[in-house]
Amino acid sequence: MISTVLKNEDLVILESTVPPGTCQKIIKNRLDEEFGGKYFLAHSPERAMPGRTLYEIINNDRIIGGYTPKACEKAKSIYENFIKGEISLTTTRTAEVVKLIENTYRDVNIALANEFAIIAENSDVNVWDAITLANKHPRVEIHKPGPGVGGHCISIDPWFLSSTTQGSWMINLAREINDSMPNFDLNYIRDMVKGIKNPNITILGVCL
Repeated sequence: MISTVLKNEDLVILESTVPPGTCQKIIKNRLDEEFGGKYFLAHSPERAMPGRTLYEIINNDRIIGGYTPKACEKAKSIYENFIKGEISLTTTRTAEVVKLIENTYRDVNIALANEFAIIAENSDVNVWDAITLANKHPRVEIHKPGPGVGGHCISIDPWFLSSTTQGSWMINLAREINDSMPNFDLNYIRDMVKGIKNPNITILGVCL
């Protein structure tokens, strides 16, 4: 679509989270075929949390991956007009991978917390108390357990990494653990209401 309005020396910036190599293998190849002129290409994945979008767009650190060094500088000259955080420059492929690493880190950490919750349940331990106390260690930062992961990105982005490379055993296992948590919670609720005829169940904090 943009190839029909692209002009020489224009800058194309991709912000969507994508698998490694997308800028080079898909976007650049298509623009080279359909536009054919000289343009600059950069990738700057967003780091904004819903509910705090404007604040985080302005204040969070930002990564800009340029297909060339000049593309990096041209993209930086745009973002530095409104971003107060630090801007780091790299390649498009590295920028693609960095965003996936960030969300995969959270997914793996949540999976670890969820596994702790299962272990705590079987050991008659309050997992919330245990994690709170463990996080008092200066080098420990365990996330909170729950029925899988929240939002759209964290459950999708790890697959962008694991599907494009080998050796992603931990990533795949984390996805397996987090995807299994709704069933774990369902069985937990069934045990809670066992013996209660026609129980009323309210689930708080669920966004559909």
